[in-house]
Amino acid sequence: MFSTPSKIVSTMGDQRAKNRRRSLSLPSAPVEMAQSHFFAPYNREAKASNADDLFISRPDLLPRDLPKSSPPPGWLLHLHPNGWVYFTHPVFGLVTNADIRQPSVYGRLNPIFQSAYLNWQPRPASTEILIDDDMNELYVNHSLKLASFASWNDLNAEFAESQSWRLHKIYEKNYWKCFKDHPSHHPLPEGAEELATGTVNSSLVGNYVYQNNSVDPFSADESEKLRKLLSLLRSEDSIPKTVLISHILELIATQASETNYTYFSTARGGFTRKSPAPRSQADPVAERFSDKLIAICMTYLLFGVPFNYVRHIGRVLRAPPGSGSYAYELKKKQWQEYVQKLVKEWTDFNLVATVLLSATVSFLAVPGIDDVTRVTTLISVLCALGSIIVGLYLVWKHQTRGADMGGWSYNLNLENRYGVHEIATLLSLPLVFLIWAILTFMISVVCFSFRGFGQTIDGTQVWFETSTAWIVLVVAVVIVTTSGLVLYSFWDLWQNPFRRSSFIRTMIRQMGEGARWIGSGMRRIARMISHRDRMQVPNQEQMSGA
Repeated sequence: MFSTPSKIVSTMGDQRAKNRRRSLSLPSAPVEMAQSHFFAPYNREAKASNADDLFISRPDLLPRDLPKSSPPPGWLLHLHPNGWVYFTHPVFGLVTNADIRQPSVYGRLNPIFQSAYLNWQPRPASTEILIDDDMNELYVNHSLKLASFASWNDLNAEFAESQSWRLHKIYEKNYWKCFKDHPSHHPLPEGAEELATGTVNSSLVGNYVYQNNSVDPFSADESEKLRKLLSLLRSEDSIPKTVLISHILELIATQASETNYTYFSTARGGFTRKSPAPRSQADPVAERFSDKLIAICMTYLLFGVPFNYVRHIGRVLRAPPGSGSYAYELKKKQWQEYVQKLVKEWTDFNLVATVLLSATVSFLAVPGIDDVTRVTTLISVLCALGSIIVGLYLVWKHQTRGADMGGWSYNLNLENRYGVHEIATLLSLPLVFLIWAILTFMISVVCFSFRGFGQTIDGTQVWFETSTAWIVLVVAVVIVTTSGLVLYSFWDLWQNPFRRSSFIRTMIRQMGEGARWIGSGMRRIARMISHRDRMQVPNQEQMSGA
């Protein structure tokens, strides 16, 4: 069987399909054949140099001038659309990225091939073993569409049904990633194209209907591009089409394993969302209380400004899905564009805060100012200074590090170490400080109109007329009311018209929920203190025994 020269599988036309059918129809070989023929030493006349020890697995490490020699007997060489090669042995179900055409590399991997093959006996049909770059063994089952680094025992129907939902999605992610990186030797599984097309269409509709509240794995632009690509490749059976579908399904499994959502096919052929059981928490009541308290602070103390940044950051983070150079550069470009908008906003806020700071400092020099007015004015000065300081630092930092925005370390720290809500709160501080500075300065003016005094021509200090205070108060109420009406109107413009509720009713309901959660938290703290006191006081039996 191994005396015939090895074949190179073409990536185009009938030759690829013929070789693919030939590789799938080969029967399993016995263990004795593997030990006597397949794992025999592979020698060539040419000796390998130090460069021969290099593993060809990454496109940036792959030399464009490939060796002219053929792989060892029984191995097939496959070309990937992205430019690299990999090798398979269809008889023994082995796949590797290493350049086994080099004798030194093949000799070093031969024991690993033998161990991987002998450990999975008898090997079921439609299965194979991938030896990755780190010499780890990935067990692949094409019939179940699962791949596991742990053990081949995980890849059977009985064990797959008993797995946890998240672990099952991780195995699916491993499978489609393996299929995406090795698409030339196995046909696309049945139903994969329909699942990818249905997911892209559902994501496109979800982004249109739910907009910022959508949890779909692709943005609207990305869904439209993927839909056009799938329509373009629908009529052909090519390796680029296999790579694209595998990439889509890998992203779906990745998001499902991380966000606890997935897409599944219904009995009628449609696609819908499925949510698993919620994860267990050590103290769910305290967790909900903490989240509710944070939401109340962001809504009332920070005027809801961080929520606007949360929506923008979430849109940027999920706009370019997946991994790879294209997705990485697209995400980085969108981050840089968003940071440029933020820098312009912070610059405008700094300009307004600077003007307000000069006004408040000048107001402190007005004669006849009382203590209450002086305190509120000083608070306004500090808030304006806080807006300027934070805004200047953010502008300086994001301008000097603008080329690094959206990098892998930035995104990793943002999503895992700090969190989107925390970063959004920090980004909103210049505007929040500015709002507080304006409000406290307005309070200072109103207080001065009631409690301030002036001097007559002869130098006598007299209180302001009552009419002055009431006129200033009426104007302040009109300004506040008008500003609140403008804020509510433009907030309501972006709401779903079919889910619109009364603003006053919503505010009252939120305040009631906040009060209820605060009361619940206080009762929990009181019970904990009472329980601790009871544990510290000995009972009468312990005292009599002592």
